[in-house]
Amino acid sequence: MLSSSFYVAAKFGNKFFDRFRETSYYWSSDKSFLLMQYLARFVAVRQRFAQQRQSVGSIIKKYSATSQVHLSNNIEAIVDTLFQDGYYQGLKLSEGKVQAFLDYAFTHPCYANRDRRGDPIYLTPELIAACPKMPYRVASYIHHQENSSLIKQLARDPQLLAIAEAYLGRAPVYHKSELIWSFPHQQSSANCFTHFFHSDINDYRNIKFFFYLTDVDETSGPHHYIEGSHVNRPLIGQLRAPSPSAKTNRRLAKLYGKDAIKTVTGPAGYGFIGDPYSLHRGSDTAARPRLFLQIEFIMSQYRCWYYKRN
Repeated sequence: MLSSSFYVAAKFGNKFFDRFRETSYYWSSDKSFLLMQYLARFVAVRQRFAQQRQSVGSIIKKYSATSQVHLSNNIEAIVDTLFQDGYYQGLKLSEGKVQAFLDYAFTHPCYANRDRRGDPIYLTPELIAACPKMPYRVASYIHHQENSSLIKQLARDPQLLAIAEAYLGRAPVYHKSELIWSFPHQQSSANCFTHFFHSDINDYRNIKFFFYLTDVDETSGPHHYIEGSHVNRPLIGQLRAPSPSAKTNRRLAKLYGKDAIKTVTGPAGYGFIGDPYSLHRGSDTAARPRLFLQIEFIMSQYRCWYYKRN
């Protein structure tokens, strides 16, 4: 009993000092980021920024250039859905644009489990078609794709910028992108952080654009989200955010009901938009590898980012 108590106390102490070092880092690097990290977990604070909503018509006039993205509805209806549900499904990239991303993915290195310290991996269409089980769950192009003209063009797309500005209430700040493969895996990734429902607290308001670059059905790693959870969140859930765990998953399914949990599937090129404060999660792919692109806009440019994160 004594050794068990000692172990618990030591574990708590380590977490305390880790948190202290992390907070000290934010304090010295960017106090505004430290403040945001705590305040942006509360719905009331985030809703304060929603009250700064601008006229969609005036925003659209600012971004009148030709878009690379087909929308299934007008921008005003899309933004209304985002405010109500936290997500919108119905974007589309052309076959040519999808192929351009695949060509990029097959001619540039990616890194297992988002770890740039590992050896670079060069994938081929033949390897992807063979659909082997990999020793790693994901492989990301880390930050290399930021230099790609494909990413730069999408990050400046007039329709995406108009939607982002209408939702954020101010001119969007490009934050980051990620181009990432998910693979059938030799072991279950049930303990993966991103495979439990969680929130991303990256700013007081932020928005992400997602695109499937391979076909995605329910067996090939679909994205899941809980509709309306960006505004409907118990106080304890706000305090604990992001708090991902299997226990949290079961509690959230019971709290919101199965009808609120949405699964996003679609062909290559299919896109959707999300407020990443909404409860969301990834899933394992079993049928085939999945290539996924996400582009994020925030409200402010901070001088630091999360402690010890890439």
